Amino acid sequence: MRNQKLLLGLLIVLFAGLCLVMLVFSGGIYALGGLAALIPTLALPSAPFCVLQLALCRHCKGKLLPKLPILASLLGVVASLGYMVESSNIEALAGFLVLVPSLLCLVGCGMGWLIWRFSQTHLR
Repeated sequence: MRNQKLLLGLLIVLFAGLCLVMLVFSGGIYALGGLAALIPTLALPSAPFCVLQLALCRHCKGKLLPKLPILASLLGVVASLGYMVESSNIEALAGFLVLVPSLLCLVGCGMGWLIWRFSQTHLR
């Protein structure tokens, strides 16, 4: 049993190393770095949405009302991405102008949910 766990661990490490080598040589590591830098960049402008989500989680006893900002922002993100794909040139700018606030709301509400869940499970 111990040997199987050792071999499985070695296989996982080798697979992770192979994936890292493939990412480095294909240039995908730069895309992952850009995605990793996106969330901290969006954290400050999305702070008001985080406060709104925390207030909704604290003061609303229903199940649906705290989820409404997340659902609305998710709908905005999906609709704007669909509009950007279907339109061309300057028309895609309208989709982008809806995408940015929807994305900020989605990130802020996600941070609010994470803070709320963490406080409910670990700080009581």
